[in-house]
Amino acid sequence: MLLTEFDEKAYIDGVKKQSYEEGEARGEIKGEEKLARLVVELKKRGRVEDIAKVTDESERERLYREFNI
Repeated sequence: MLLTEFDEKAYIDGVKKQSYEEGEARGEIKGEEKLARLVVELKKRGRVEDIAKVTDESERERLYREFNI
């Protein structure tokens, strides 16, 4: 292959990888924001003891539903 040839597969693979990484980063940010909203709501309502429960996935999901987050 000549250096001037365009490697379409490598280009597409690179774009896919970059898109995946960007999506993953955005998802992580959204998850952190969601968790922060939950903690703020719990604190506002004086439910500080429930903050420790957010480490358990099923309990965290239950709290998200409870607060419509």
